Amino acid sequence: MHAQVLFVLWDGGGNVNPFLAFAHRLTARGIEVAAYGPPLLAGRFGAEGLAYVPRDAPDPWDVGTMARDVRDVCERLDVTLPVVDYMLTGALVGAELAGRRRVALVHTLYGGLLADGAPNPMGMAASVDAVNAVRAEHRLPPVHRLADLLDECDT
Repeated sequence: MHAQVLFVLWDGGGNVNPFLAFAHRLTARGIEVAAYGPPLLAGRFGAEGLAYVPRDAPDPWDVGTMARDVRDVCERLDVTLPVVDYMLTGALVGAELAGRRRVALVHTLYGGLLADGAPNPMGMAASVDAVNAVRAEHRLPPVHRLADLLDECDT
């Protein structure tokens, strides 16, 4: 399997429909799309006629494991552009490790993320310290706030 665009997501409910809509728009233009996420979503994406690679991890929110998994799947599928759910900080790091341009799909009001300088939904998924520990392990520069991961995306 090859994917020009790889959607990396979790089964959060409100985030899935925007990914599906975006995937259909891209496939209608002849762009190869696949999704990567929890096994629970495989049937939903399959029913929509979209390729899906299940990610079965003991702790799906572990930043380090997710970073390595996303790096590996990007390389294995020769992904051109990972589109990552912005709450998956480890996946954003993994796309960076794979050397890919990357896009964060922000499915909430972006301005609200930056209130008081700390994005609340992203903070539910990981801490700056956890992200920086993984970044240091891979010799990437630290971030000062989780929103820096979004600022480093291509769009």
